[in-house]
Amino acid sequence: MSDPFRIAEAGLQGRELPVAETDRAQAEPGIFDELLAQAATSVVKPEAEAAKAIEKFEAGAEGRIHETLMTVDKAEISLKLLVGVRNRLLDSYREIMRMGA
Repeated sequence: MSDPFRIAEAGLQGRELPVAETDRAQAEPGIFDELLAQAATSVVKPEAEAAKAIEKFEAGAEGRIHETLMTVDKAEISLKLLVGVRNRLLDSYREIMRMGA
């Protein structure tokens, strides 16, 4: 399974993620938004490829069963990763809200 931190690093395209420095985080507010958008896009693409592979296999036009299953598995792993990241973000948000109360 892919390391989610490597995926996040690749999504930054050579830019540093502002974590500790508040001024830098305010100077580049779009990095987190871009990272989330790229993560969502990275899930949509494998889902579309899996749907196409299934259609082609059902029609008998092209593809082997193992290639179709690998494409479907890639889409499933991408979705599980995105859901896992979302769950962690929500847990972190809830924890921060508890600190303020």
